[in-house]
Amino acid sequence: MSADLVIGSSGEFTVWVDSAKVAEKTAGKFPEPASVVAAVRAAQSPA
Repeated sequence: MSADLVIGSSGEFTVWVDSAKVAEKTAGKFPEPASVVAAVRAAQSPA
């Protein structure tokens, strides 16, 4: 897996796997790192 950082609007934080949004900042709070990792793993296609 590879990652790309795309600069967004100030305060914006969204994690995409292919074309699926798997995590994002809501109500001004960042998601917990472990939940982001779990969401990315769950969205990955089996190798």
